Amino acid sequence: MRVPQKYPGKKYYKGAKIGQYSCNPLGKNPGDVWVIPNVKHNHTEKTVHPCQFPVELIERLVLALTKENDLVVDPYLGVGSAACAAILHNRKAAGADVVEEYLRIAAERARLSWEGKLPRRPVDRPFYVPRPTDRIAQNGHEWLLVHHPEIWREIQAIIKPIDADKYKTKISKEKTMKGKLLYSPAALNARFSEDFKKAEWEESRTSYWVTEDYNLIRKTLHLPPDEQKREIESAGRRPIFSYNQTDFVKKRVAVEIQFGKYSFVAYDLFVKHMAFYVGDAIDVGVEILPMKAMQEQMSSGPGYYEGALYDVVRQGRGVPAVPLVLVGIAP
Repeated sequence: MRVPQKYPGKKYYKGAKIGQYSCNPLGKNPGDVWVIPNVKHNHTEKTVHPCQFPVELIERLVLALTKENDLVVDPYLGVGSAACAAILHNRKAAGADVVEEYLRIAAERARLSWEGKLPRRPVDRPFYVPRPTDRIAQNGHEWLLVHHPEIWREIQAIIKPIDADKYKTKISKEKTMKGKLLYSPAALNARFSEDFKKAEWEESRTSYWVTEDYNLIRKTLHLPPDEQKREIESAGRRPIFSYNQTDFVKKRVAVEIQFGKYSFVAYDLFVKHMAFYVGDAIDVGVEILPMKAMQEQMSSGPGYYEGALYDVVRQGRGVPAVPLVLVGIAP
């Protein structure tokens, strides 16, 4: 049983072993403290169980204490994390629980483990441990400054050169602003999209299947799309295909450009970014929208920065539970 070395490529720089690895390239023995992320709401393994533990935790025990084809028994099976760990490493598994829903989920996870399709956090994904001198990210902006300052600089570099006055091309037909020259949301969206694409930002989609049964949605929420559909059909319900699309993603940062209706801004903040975050596709969401001073010179209806900021503050720091950056722009 080995875990990744802290410095896997380190080599001797002098002496008889110069140029050779100074540590075992297969990994090191686990230390006294095991750093394994717990299964929270946005963990890819998360089910309905209130105190689920990660498969990786039991994998270490299985690898260290059993051999292939041994039997691993968990008398308090829950949703089957121990059984999954056993199956993934060619062990037999057995268990029991008093909650029927947990047993159904455990059986499904065991099947996915057998087929190599179990949603799980990659064991080799780095777990960030901040140093005392680090600035620890507490929100979307701080997260970018800590992890991807170059992405934040790039977003600013895309926004700054755009001359908004060039896109004041829409002649209003509204009663209160009839004949007035206004900013064109369509033209602004097109310009922003063009510049983000030039910087190699790409559209991203996440698809899933839904149905009218609440308990069935809870059961299938964290399954891959094809498994969701199969489970819904096997329960005798109608699977309905759905998806979320985000404008641009780069290095797990999503950007939405929103000069549309207020409802679109709310959907981005409280649904779309969250869907990609829970699906482990992004780490932070960025929403670009006009300041009130600019929004007043657009057709009625667009959302604006100050209103969106109020909505986020009113919900409290934990809602939505995804790091966000609101970017308000003005001429």
